[in-house]
This record gives sequence, structure tokens and C-alpha cells, in this order.
Amino acid sequence: MIDELLVKKAVNGDAAAFLKLSKQYQQPLYRTAMGMLGNEHDAADAVQDAFLKAYRDIGKLRDPRQFRSWLYRILINRCIDILRQRRRTTPVERVWLSDPVENNIESRVDISQAVAELDEQHRAVVVLRFFQDMKIDDIALVLNCPVGTVKSRLYRALKKLKLLLTKDSGLGGEPVDLC
Repeated sequence: MIDELLVKKAVNGDAAAFLKLSKQYQQPLYRTAMGMLGNEHDAADAVQDAFLKAYRDIGKLRDPRQFRSWLYRILINRCIDILRQRRRTTPVERVWLSDPVENNIESRVDISQAVAELDEQHRAVVVLRFFQDMKIDDIALVLNCPVGTVKSRLYRALKKLKLLLTKDSGLGGEPVDLC
């Protein structure tokens, strides 16, 4: 209810209301951007760009109750743009540890690296579902796609993650439990 009032004020040009909203959403958006981009500088840039775009375009928001989904959609689109720019300009390199750390599963199974290997659509679904604990319906709103599409992307992403983590984990082909 408070969000909705702040959003209505922000739509009517109240910069202080938008500032309160941005403070409220800054950390969750940053965590989402980190999950998508894996780089703190790019994540901070993506969040800043998302807030700037949201501030400029908040007058276009039709339903104040959809602010959260609208803001996340802006962020996800910006993260995808950054990932596409990276792909065009920076070669992707893998860093391998020369000496595996004994009895330390966390160092051998790097979930964030595996998530980074997913394509943008699958990565977005995984980050929103597991890093932001969003419901499937909310993810569908954020990504502007049907619920069935979100479910199938999530299924495929988890299947790919399981394959990546099993292959790269050094666990001898044992399945890794993702849930």
C-alpha cells in the first residue's frame, strides 16, 4: 500500500517519493544485477541506468501496482544489453584452479559461474526465482511473457545448471542437488 502511494506521488512529479522508492529497491535490484552480470561495477551501472530510465519514464506507468515488475523489467533489459555488449567486445575466458582444494565443495562447485554460462533468458529466470525469491507469476510480469514460458525456461535452465555443475564439479559425475 505504501509503495502504491509513493508511486502515485512519483508519477505526479514528486522527486522525493521516487527517491524513497529507489532507496527501497536499490539492494534487491543490485542483487539481481549481480546475479545477471557477475561484476559489481556492471551491476551498479545497470541499477543506476534502470533508476534513471524509471525516473524519466515513470509518467508512462499505467498501473502503480505494477511498479515493482516494471522496474525489474527495466533492470533485466539493461543487464541483457550489457551482456550483449560484453559478448561483442570481450572474449569470454574461464579461470581454472590448478590445485583443487580438498574437501571443500563450495570451491569446487561454483554456482554463480554456472549461472553465468546460461544465456540471458534462462539466467534472468534463475536469478529472479532463486536470487530474488520471486514467484513464477511475478517473473512472468517482469519478463513480459506467459507463465508457461517462464516455467519451461526455468526447467531448461535448471537442467543445464545440473549438467554444468555435474560436469565441472569434480564430483565424479554424481548429480548435484540444486533445490
